[in-house]
Amino acid sequence: MTKESEPVSLEGKEFCYWIPNHQDETTGFVPAIVVAGEPGYYMTDYNWGNDKAIAEEACESCNRDLGLDEAAVIRIVASSMFAATYKGGLI
Repeated sequence: MTKESEPVSLEGKEFCYWIPNHQDETTGFVPAIVVAGEPGYYMTDYNWGNDKAIAEEACESCNRDLGLDEAAVIRIVASSMFAATYKGGLI
């Protein structure tokens, strides 16, 4: 679920940058913001170009700046994917 029209406040929330899988070199790679425990994601206004490797590195760099390693990003994305059905807390 994409939440393109909703403004997002990230204050006090755990989040990461993520490149949705439906994107490719023809459209360019636009990162999304995934908030832990919230279903869906928020599309950004950024376009990291048409080179997937460069876009992935930019995404990893932004996540590193947030203090997140790959395991933390996977946990945040998974918690978002299962947020609608998992009510007991984060994975």
